[in-house]
Amino acid sequence: MASERLGIAGAGRLGGALAVRLAGAGHAVLVHDRDAGAARAVAGRGIRRTADPGRLVARCGAVLLCLPTPEVAPFLSAHGPAARPGTLFLNLATSLPTAELRAAVPGLRLAGLKPVGQFRAIRLGLPTLFVTEPEAAVELAALRALVAPLGTVIVADEAAVGRLNRLATSWALDLCLRLTRHAGDLEAGPQLAVSALHSLVFGTMLDSPPAPDNEYALSLPRRP
Repeated sequence: MASERLGIAGAGRLGGALAVRLAGAGHAVLVHDRDAGAARAVAGRGIRRTADPGRLVARCGAVLLCLPTPEVAPFLSAHGPAARPGTLFLNLATSLPTAELRAAVPGLRLAGLKPVGQFRAIRLGLPTLFVTEPEAAVELAALRALVAPLGTVIVADEAAVGRLNRLATSWALDLCLRLTRHAGDLEAGPQLAVSALHSLVFGTMLDSPPAPDNEYALSLPRRP
């Protein structure tokens, strides 16, 4: 699959981040978005764009579906028949069960590939864990080969990914608001608050759980 062109349907935040990372790893990437400006924004070295979704499907060995949830099934219904035999469609919509999509659009080679992560972190190169459903376990080797530049794939409950992403995002936003507010109370100013968010919070999370010899981190109070 690595030698085949990869298609990305939807060049928004997630689709754009995946296009850049996969092209940077040497894949030939073809993107389509009904918003020509979004596709144009990510086009560049290793990334070509097409205004024709049927051409995207027909020319790619795998197609990552990075579309808004209501658009995924209609896209497959309209353009799936143009695919070559064996084309693998990947459902990245965390709120759309792949089993439900498979029932709505039968006859296609389809697997879930749900990212436990955020688009900016993916674009920055943080290793990302992807989840596929047990029904697609036969595709595990192909999925791992495809996302090797990004992270890895495990077989688990797809539904947990959406719930976890929402919870983590909500807590992260709450943390940002709290830190910004307390920085103001300390008269630290916005520049210091942003620096603390980008460096201290980000670095502490990457280093979690703290190593046994990290006395500073271990000495700080932690809320449950």
